[in-house]
Amino acid sequence: MSVEIVTGDPIVRLVQLSKITDSGTVTFNIPTPTSVKCAVVSLDHKTKLTADVAATSAATGADWTTSLIGINIPKSETDGINAKNYDKGYIEIQVADSNELTWFVPVTIIEGQID
Repeated sequence: MSVEIVTGDPIVRLVQLSKITDSGTVTFNIPTPTSVKCAVVSLDHKTKLTADVAATSAATGADWTTSLIGINIPKSETDGINAKNYDKGYIEIQVADSNELTWFVPVTIIEGQID
């Protein structure tokens, strides 16, 4: 399922990360301090459409003990996305603990018109 994002609006949302194990899909503890960062990337993964933004365990609603993270990519970053060139993409999320793990959230990019 794709998430709609609008250029010129911040991207503020909770994302539940999970791992697939022998016993099924499970949530996990993200220890603090751990680097969790995210960015919007193109559908082909070749172009980064926003700068990396750090996620914080203090984000409203986030619960890193159950791998629930809060993404907050500011308006200043989404202003620069050209929706005419990129109408679909991903929010790439990378958790760097003992090794780097990466998740992708599909997005539909809509050009905002109201300033």
